[in-house]
Amino acid sequence: MATRQEKEAHDKYNYHIAQADTYARQHMWRKAVASYSKALDIKDDKVTRLARCKCYKEMQEHARALADADTVLAQDAKAGIENFRVRTEPDPRSPPPACLPAPPL
Repeated sequence: MATRQEKEAHDKYNYHIAQADTYARQHMWRKAVASYSKALDIKDDKVTRLARCKCYKEMQEHARALADADTVLAQDAKAGIENFRVRTEPDPRSPPPACLPAPPL
Protein backbone atom coordinates (compact mmCIF):
# COMPACT_ATOMS: atom_id res chain seq x y z
CA MET A 1 0.00 0.00 0.00
CA ALA A 2 1.33 3.42 -0.93
CA THR A 3 2.12 5.89 1.77
CA ARG A 4 0.52 9.29 1.87
CA GLN A 5 3.76 10.90 0.62
CA GLU A 6 3.96 8.47 -2.32
CA LYS A 7 0.35 9.23 -3.26
CA GLU A 8 0.96 12.96 -3.04
CA ALA A 9 4.07 12.63 -5.24
CA HIS A 10 2.12 10.52 -7.73
CA ASP A 11 -0.74 13.07 -7.83
CA LYS A 12 1.72 15.95 -8.24
CA TYR A 13 3.52 14.09 -11.04
CA ASN A 14 0.22 13.46 -12.87
CA TYR A 15 -0.77 17.11 -12.44
CA HIS A 16 2.47 18.34 -14.03
CA ILE A 17 2.16 15.82 -16.88
CA ALA A 18 -1.43 16.86 -17.62
CA GLN A 19 -0.43 20.51 -17.51
CA ALA A 20 2.57 19.94 -19.79
CA ASP A 21 0.54 17.91 -22.28
CA THR A 22 -2.01 20.71 -22.48
CA TYR A 23 0.71 23.29 -23.09
CA ALA A 24 2.32 21.08 -25.74
CA ARG A 25 -0.99 20.67 -27.61
CA GLN A 26 -1.27 24.47 -27.61
CA HIS A 27 2.34 24.80 -28.84
CA MET A 28 3.30 26.64 -25.67
CA TRP A 29 6.68 24.93 -25.66
CA ARG A 30 8.43 26.82 -22.86
CA LYS A 31 5.59 26.25 -20.43
CA ALA A 32 5.42 22.59 -21.47
CA VAL A 33 9.15 22.18 -20.85
CA ALA A 34 8.80 23.75 -17.39
CA SER A 35 5.97 21.38 -16.46
CA TYR A 36 7.71 18.30 -17.89
CA SER A 37 10.84 19.29 -15.93
CA LYS A 38 8.83 19.51 -12.70
CA ALA A 39 7.41 16.05 -13.39
CA LEU A 40 10.90 14.68 -14.09
CA ASP A 41 12.08 16.08 -10.75
CA ILE A 42 9.50 13.81 -9.13
CA LYS A 43 9.99 10.72 -11.30
CA ASP A 44 12.45 10.23 -14.15
CA ASP A 45 10.41 8.61 -16.88
CA LYS A 46 11.50 8.04 -20.48
CA VAL A 47 8.11 8.97 -21.99
CA THR A 48 8.16 12.28 -20.13
CA ARG A 49 11.77 12.88 -21.10
CA LEU A 50 10.96 12.21 -24.77
CA ALA A 51 7.98 14.57 -24.60
CA ARG A 52 10.29 17.27 -23.24
CA CYS A 53 12.79 16.40 -25.96
CA LYS A 54 10.11 17.10 -28.58
CA CYS A 55 9.40 20.48 -27.00
CA TYR A 56 13.08 21.38 -27.07
CA LYS A 57 13.20 20.35 -30.73
CA GLU A 58 10.22 22.55 -31.53
CA MET A 59 11.97 25.45 -29.77
CA GLN A 60 15.10 24.82 -31.88
CA GLU A 61 17.07 24.01 -28.71
CA HIS A 62 18.78 21.06 -30.33
CA ALA A 63 21.51 20.55 -27.72
CA ARG A 64 18.92 20.13 -24.96
CA ALA A 65 16.77 17.88 -27.16
CA LEU A 66 19.81 15.74 -27.91
CA ALA A 67 20.74 15.54 -24.22
CA ASP A 68 17.25 14.22 -23.34
CA ALA A 69 17.32 11.75 -26.23
CA ASP A 70 20.80 10.54 -25.24
CA THR A 71 19.64 10.01 -21.66
CA VAL A 72 16.73 7.87 -22.82
CA LEU A 73 18.95 5.83 -25.14
CA ALA A 74 21.51 5.31 -22.38
CA GLN A 75 18.78 4.12 -20.00
CA ASP A 76 17.41 1.77 -22.67
CA ALA A 77 20.87 0.43 -23.48
CA LYS A 78 21.58 -0.22 -19.81
CA ALA A 79 18.22 -1.96 -19.39
CA GLY A 80 18.82 -3.97 -22.56
CA ILE A 81 22.19 -5.20 -21.32
CA GLU A 82 20.71 -6.14 -17.95
CA ASN A 83 17.84 -7.99 -19.66
CA PHE A 84 20.29 -9.71 -21.98
CA ARG A 85 22.36 -10.91 -19.05
CA VAL A 86 19.29 -12.25 -17.31
CA ARG A 87 18.13 -14.12 -20.41
CA THR A 88 21.51 -15.63 -21.24
CA GLU A 89 22.34 -16.95 -17.80
CA PRO A 90 21.16 -20.56 -17.64
CA ASP A 91 18.95 -21.63 -14.81
CA PRO A 92 20.94 -24.24 -12.86
CA ARG A 93 17.69 -26.04 -11.99
CA SER A 94 16.63 -26.52 -15.62
CA PRO A 95 17.67 -29.61 -17.59
CA PRO A 96 20.14 -29.20 -20.43
CA PRO A 97 18.54 -28.50 -23.81
CA ALA A 98 17.60 -31.55 -25.84
CA CYS A 99 19.52 -32.18 -29.04
CA LEU A 100 17.59 -31.62 -32.20
CA PRO A 101 17.45 -34.43 -34.76
CA ALA A 102 19.52 -33.96 -37.90
CA PRO A 103 17.57 -32.53 -40.82
CA PRO A 104 16.62 -35.00 -43.55
CA LEU A 105 18.92 -35.23 -46.56
